[in-house]
Amino acid sequence: MPISFQESLDDKMLPFTFDLSPERLHFIDRRTIARKFQLMETQFKNCKMLGIDTETRPCFAKKKEKRISHPTSLIQIAVRTVSNEEAVFVVDLLSIAQDMVVMEKLDELLLQSFLDPECVKVGQGLDHDIRKYSLFYCRL
Repeated sequence: MPISFQESLDDKMLPFTFDLSPERLHFIDRRTIARKFQLMETQFKNCKMLGIDTETRPCFAKKKEKRISHPTSLIQIAVRTVSNEEAVFVVDLLSIAQDMVVMEKLDELLLQSFLDPECVKVGQGLDHDIRKYSLFYCRL
């Protein structure tokens, strides 16, 4: 059943619907990585469209103060395959960061998708997100 978000009187955002079934939303952390990673690999190998967003703890500082850069905490990846299957993966990077094998596999999947000219990549501020994601490794 789709989840609808209707515009309230104070809300200036457009209404939208999240119409994927709950089974298509996958949260990946150190406890679920063994079960979910193969599914993510399958989805990525057949990817025709990829949407990416990252989340990082905000840093509030005055203009003259030096800003602290925090590591990327989450990466959200929406995938549409060539057979029009859709899935969303929310990866807790801080949880899986100590497993370098898993991190390397995740990087391979992302790199293959980014290099695939047949796969459309979308995101808001994607260049910024990729830079922040790369800084994640400076902290390991």
